[in-house]
Amino acid sequence: MPLADLARPELSALQRLTIGQPAPVMEGEDLAGKPLRLSDYHGKVVVLVFWGACGGCRPDVPELRRLRERFSGRLLALLGVYCDDDVGKAQGIVKASGMDWPSFQDGRSGAISKAWNNQAWPTFQVVDGQGIIRFRDLYDTQLAQALRSLLTNYDRASR
Repeated sequence: MPLADLARPELSALQRLTIGQPAPVMEGEDLAGKPLRLSDYHGKVVVLVFWGACGGCRPDVPELRRLRERFSGRLLALLGVYCDDDVGKAQGIVKASGMDWPSFQDGRSGAISKAWNNQAWPTFQVVDGQGIIRFRDLYDTQLAQALRSLLTNYDRASR
């Protein structure tokens, strides 16, 4: 296969997923089979939590809950993207871990993961209230600082 063909998906991702670009459209079902859309969170800063079933693929749920509490009263939402195929297993993980935010069913090769060119778990993408990508491919230690920065700028803009 020619190198140009191999590079085409990466080039597409670079063009579409750059900071400041609109987030990909995300529509699907949550883990209970109910409709779920990123656009339902318009007006809020959304942390997209890409996660999977294996132990190392799951986010630190207590830390994410603490982070959400730290920014309570602000327009912040967590929204998961479950990147494995066994929805029953995901439901068990959600219950056992106390994950209390919705997650898309996306599967191993899901449309959402492909749209975001996501290849690591857990990882975080941050979208602002207008649906614009503000941070990409963050890990646990980077998320708090990114949110602090983004939400502080939102607070200043709303004065």
